[in-house]
Amino acid sequence: MEISKHFRYVISRTFDLVAEYQHEMITPEHILLVVLRDNNDSELLKAAGVNLPLAIEYTEEYLKTYIPEIQDKNSDPVASVGFRNILARAINNVQACGKKILTTGAVLVSMLDEVENGCSIFLYNAGINRLNLMDLVSHSLPEEDTVPAEENDLFSLTTDMEDRTFDSLGDENFRD
Repeated sequence: MEISKHFRYVISRTFDLVAEYQHEMITPEHILLVVLRDNNDSELLKAAGVNLPLAIEYTEEYLKTYIPEIQDKNSDPVASVGFRNILARAINNVQACGKKILTTGAVLVSMLDEVENGCSIFLYNAGINRLNLMDLVSHSLPEEDTVPAEENDLFSLTTDMEDRTFDSLGDENFRD
């Protein structure tokens, strides 16, 4: 399994957002907000019918209202169960399709499949058409720049915070 260069960028920006908000956990909604604000991804979402300002408003309000701030400033945020589920489902879906690259599009589709997740609610309320999104994702060319995954650590990302977070996941779904 490889990670697209763009999704690696999205994850990095997600950790920046978590630090900016000083949240105690990393959630799928953090990823969604980064994607909604990204020029390339926002075009994909608009093509799938999303009202971007509305989706951004829903997501920002959720993060500010429901995700607690970190209490111990010396500790790092932890990955929420939803965060782990979204990534595990995206990885499984990519592998089931016989593909080898985890992309932002695959993670967006995974968000829609997670019923008890704010992301799917926000995207559906903002007008997303799941079939359009799946069509756009499946027919887009994969990014050429990928990051090979380590056999024992799919997300061998560069910063210490990223490494600690993904290492703490320890879920077998994150292994080849």
